[in-house]
Amino acid sequence: MKKTPSIKNDIEKRKEIAQRLEVIRNNMRITKIEFANILGISDGYYGTISKGENFLAADKLINLAISSGVSIDYLLLGKQSNNDEINLILEKLSPTETVELITIIKSICSFIKKDETLKDTSA
Repeated sequence: MKKTPSIKNDIEKRKEIAQRLEVIRNNMRITKIEFANILGISDGYYGTISKGENFLAADKLINLAISSGVSIDYLLLGKQSNNDEINLILEKLSPTETVELITIIKSICSFIKKDETLKDTSA
């Protein structure tokens, strides 16, 4: 049976989502079984998702977005916001490193705001 373009596109989209799920799982440094447990599905069903044969229900995607810190846009469309990227970096840091990085970011933001204020008054 020949696949229609829309079915082929759906399979390709599911495979792209499966690849993003694998990236998230690897960033979380957990096994496929642990990841399936977080998703609330069996490891067998996760296997079919990772092959692009099945898809996660909306409630599972929402829970994953919350627990992993990535956006639904990234999960479904591959669109990554700066916040997603920052969250992935923060997940890899120790609590002490996270506090230090936040302090550095706050200092940079403060400096940028002061610099913008100086530019406004010189105009």
